[in-house]
Amino acid sequence: MQRIGFDRHEPCGTLSIGVAALGAISEPAKAVDRVDRALYAAKERRNVVVALESEAAGSETLTTYAEYRVRTAPAGSPGPGARGPSA
Repeated sequence: MQRIGFDRHEPCGTLSIGVAALGAISEPAKAVDRVDRALYAAKERRNVVVALESEAAGSETLTTYAEYRVRTAPAGSPGPGARGPSA
């Protein structure tokens, strides 16, 4: 029998998360549809958080959390995963 996962210090599964800004959406079916689209986009990429963001003029953007952090980081700050000076 071949050992997999924890016994071999390998991941035992995947985690994909979809989130969506709901804002003024009052219909539950529309809210579920938005989150569902974000979830399926995350599943296509695997092991990421994908957000469905509303843009001006009714357009929408799917973005990973890492992409969001880069886009919203203050000017001159290190990007995600950057480490401070080595000791």
